[in-house]
Amino acid sequence: MYKNYKKSSLQKKRKWPIKYILVFFVLLGLLFTNNSLYQYTFGYLGNKLSFLGTQIKEKLSQVNEKLVNSNDLETLRLENERLMRENSQLKENILSNGIVLQNENVATNFNLEEADVIGKDNFFDAPILMINQGEEQQIRPGMAVVDDTGIMIGKIQRTTRSTSYIALTSNITSRITAIIAGTDYNGVLEGSKNLRALLEMLPIESKIDTNAEVVTDNTDPGVPSGLLLGKVSEVKESDDRLFKEAVLDLPWDGKKIRKVWIIKDRK
Repeated sequence: MYKNYKKSSLQKKRKWPIKYILVFFVLLGLLFTNNSLYQYTFGYLGNKLSFLGTQIKEKLSQVNEKLVNSNDLETLRLENERLMRENSQLKENILSNGIVLQNENVATNFNLEEADVIGKDNFFDAPILMINQGEEQQIRPGMAVVDDTGIMIGKIQRTTRSTSYIALTSNITSRITAIIAGTDYNGVLEGSKNLRALLEMLPIESKIDTNAEVVTDNTDPGVPSGLLLGKVSEVKESDDRLFKEAVLDLPWDGKKIRKVWIIKDRK
């Protein structure tokens, strides 16, 4: 009885695979015998895949075009900046080539180094000019610098091998010992804003006229005496009322200076 049961079970198990195989072949036969069903199924899938491929290709093309355009725009921007810098430098060179030192007294008495302004910075409270002469031309920090009229506009602040930086008189870090021309009233000229400087620590009893000239004195080893710095526009007492102060309007505009002369020493 056990053998018969085992045999019956094996026959049932064998019948299931045969059923699946028959169903598979029937469906396959229907698919290939019915051309319309075959064409519709694979045609539909083909169209979908073709449409998807076209969409992907268009998206990739758009991304590539954006990348190319972005690179082109950046290249054009950099090239435009370079051309603007070159154009600006050419204009500066053309304008500065026609500038000569007009002060015969300065030209006659001092050994000078002519230089072109090649950079300007921080004109709000600490104006700096960069020039194209430096240590190779024996330029040193502390040397006086004049414009084409012979007026002292500042001192060399620092140098490199081929360039130097000028702290203008209006620079708030600038300190120049000076004197009221034709008097014994001397003090320290400190930079201020708006093209101004302040001559401080003048004697409280001093009588100073507006429009009086202020010149360098002989206490700074790097600055010759007698160089014009500016003219007094206002006189007032210091905050502690122990000294007087003279406000100077500086007769030059640092933004317009293109050429300068460095005083190296007396002849």
